[in-house]
Amino acid sequence: MEIKNRWFPYEKSIVINALYDTIEAIGLSLDSSNSVRGTLIVSDAQHTGSMRVALDAAGDTNRTQVHIYSHGVGKNIINVWGDVILDELSGTIERARHSDKNKTIQEGDIS
Repeated sequence: MEIKNRWFPYEKSIVINALYDTIEAIGLSLDSSNSVRGTLIVSDAQHTGSMRVALDAAGDTNRTQVHIYSHGVGKNIINVWGDVILDELSGTIERARHSDKNKTIQEGDIS
């Protein structure tokens, strides 16, 4: 079974929220989720295959590891979507981070 994974230097709640946005933005389908456990089942638009995405903070609240596994039967879509999800997730988090910085700067200018 192929597994894709990457560490992100953010707490689990930030990563999972960005993951929801990422999945929607790239046109994948969220089949089920458990936010408390940090697991999502995602499939491609045609539902020809699915992936399990699991978040693991491993006791460290300042960083989260994202694992992507094959799930169920059907086409192994990890080869197509695994790296795309991880790369887009990085971009989603960075865009949100820069947006928050700009918002904070603008609010500081108003005061």
